[in-house]
Amino acid sequence: KTTNALAAKFGGGDKCPKCQKTVYFAEAREGPNNIKYHKMCFTCCVCKKVVDSMYTERQNEIYCKSCYGKEFGPKGFGFGGSMGYVDPNGSPEKGPVTTPPAQKTTNALAAKFGGGDKCPKCQKTVYFAEAREGPNNIKYHKMCFTCCVCKKVVDSMYTERQNEIYCKSCYGKEFGPKGFGFGGSMGYVDPNGSPEKGPVTTPPAQK
Repeated sequence: KTTNALAAKFGGGDKCPKCQKTVYFAEAREGPNNIKYHKMCFTCCVCKKVVDSMYTERQNEIYCKSCYGKEFGPKGFGFGGSMGYVDPNGSPEKGPVTTPPAQKTTNALAAKFGGGDKCPKCQKTVYFAEAREGPNNIKYHKMCFTCCVCKKVVDSMYTERQNEIYCKSCYGKEFGPKGFGFGGSMGYVDPNGSPEKGPVTTPPAQK
């Protein structure tokens, strides 16, 4: 009874599920289902690293974001258990989720700062400072906005045919110079990556 009273007074008494030793307040970190862990015992079950940010729980095992993605796929992070952010004091905001909160946060930040779209060439996120708008308002990285034939970065006139980007020279070689601008969109891409483009019916050069 005395031990329990002291434990209650000083915030200890629970057993850490990892090491089975008593967890006191100063060294406590709350995990899934309000279970108390030692901060140094709150580790990913795969890589064994201390989890100090996003985590998820699956079948009573703790996973860091990276390992969960490798084991079950990144889109599933947060499914099948609880997920939360663990602050330095060890108090996670967690709960069952149906869509990953981390993904929502990323999308919100992306919307605020002009990023979030996936570059169709490299499949990585395109942020505002590195964005170039291509056909159909699709965002590319500036260095990924390349001709599908010569692979050079397109920084002036381009056309799109069947979802492929062509520089003026390669389009002429492939389909004939008189056809440049037909079969898709054509535009001039300015240094800021904002093309003035649109379907054309007669080559602008002939006008």
